[in-house]
Amino acid sequence: MQDLTIVIPVKDPPSIDRFIRENLPILKAYRKIVVDSGGGEKLASLPNTEWIREEVPFWEARKLGYRRVNSPYILNLDADTILPVRYVLEA
Repeated sequence: MQDLTIVIPVKDPPSIDRFIRENLPILKAYRKIVVDSGGGEKLASLPNTEWIREEVPFWEARKLGYRRVNSPYILNLDADTILPVRYVLEA
């Protein structure tokens, strides 16, 4: 079991390609739970991703993702956020 799970609610992100490209090291390194209400299909192809296609409000998507977490730490990551290099290691 990894210590960190990333929960990503997605609904029509402005640039899913940029989000993936800029966050790729983090997205490849940790387990992800993606709750997709539209536009997040490309995240499903990343390694160690649980992809849930569910049309729900943003806050409900987070709760749905939280229910699937079995690690001690959660990183909430919106699909339009670009994390600084070494963010997880320094947090």
